Amino acid sequence: MVSAAPLSLDNSIYLPVLHNGHDRGQWEVIATNGEPTPRHENGFVRVDDRFYLVGGRGIKPTNVYDPVSNSWSERGDIPFEMHHLQAAAFDGKIYIVGAWTGGFPYEDNIDRVQIYDPQTDNWTEGMTIPPARNRGSAGSAVYNDKIYIVGGNVGGHGPHATTVHWFDVYDPVNDTWQVLPDMPHERDHFNVAIIGDKLYAAGGRISGSEDFPQNTVGEVDMYDFTTGVWTTLPYQLNYERGGSMTAVLDGKLFVTGGEGFGQAWGETELLQADNKPWQILNPLNLPRHASQLIEYDNGIYVVGGAGTQGGAPELPELERFALTAD
Repeated sequence: MVSAAPLSLDNSIYLPVLHNGHDRGQWEVIATNGEPTPRHENGFVRVDDRFYLVGGRGIKPTNVYDPVSNSWSERGDIPFEMHHLQAAAFDGKIYIVGAWTGGFPYEDNIDRVQIYDPQTDNWTEGMTIPPARNRGSAGSAVYNDKIYIVGGNVGGHGPHATTVHWFDVYDPVNDTWQVLPDMPHERDHFNVAIIGDKLYAAGGRISGSEDFPQNTVGEVDMYDFTTGVWTTLPYQLNYERGGSMTAVLDGKLFVTGGEGFGQAWGETELLQADNKPWQILNPLNLPRHASQLIEYDNGIYVVGGAGTQGGAPELPELERFALTAD
């Protein structure tokens, strides 16, 4: 496994990227009305025109951001600790599939699908996840009304744990589970994203090792729903990191943040095409890892996560990335 040493954050390493008449774009810290409860290893997901900050280590309330009024509000506490998750929105509800509970380093799998209804501020449970496929720190994303669960880890952090390359699909309408072909590279602590008929797994690490923050994964795996086949793209990430966050911006794959090699990362990259190298964009103002990205109104939003390698400080600041005029 190739692991890249961290590069200097000097601006000289950032190469100009021209993209549909835009340049490298810019992150901005947004001064909001109110703040969310700080947390990390959380989910951050959009349902309709609201952003929901859910879970994270410890018992936290659900926080809601209204981008129109630029304000935060607070809902009830989560019923039990849920962390190391990528939240998925479907049919007006939030689904947690492939998450952990409990403390470092022996985290336990959450054995049932967890469902949050923003209309009622209530949590309910879906099916019991098949024990042989249950794990935490997995990526999840919605495609054609089903939730796809990718990679993850059984056991937590350290040599006692096992990182997997499993690929499964949960049907929230029929409450059923199906095993799919394995991803080429095992990984945990990452997000997945879907563009058209393709699912992308980028970033992450293998946490079942002694020096897990540095055991990063540079390969980018892509699953084509039309053919049912995985492939590994010809170009790796410029910056390998665990705890990275992924979204889709202007139809392109977007990765930022992460941790490893003794630091949190602000590096931001864009994949313009499957057969082209990753392009370096401007970095986060506040490097962070262990949260999730939201695409909204031609921009990318992030909040939460931790600002150094590990779990502190937890960041309540909201940042937005937008492509800027060339």
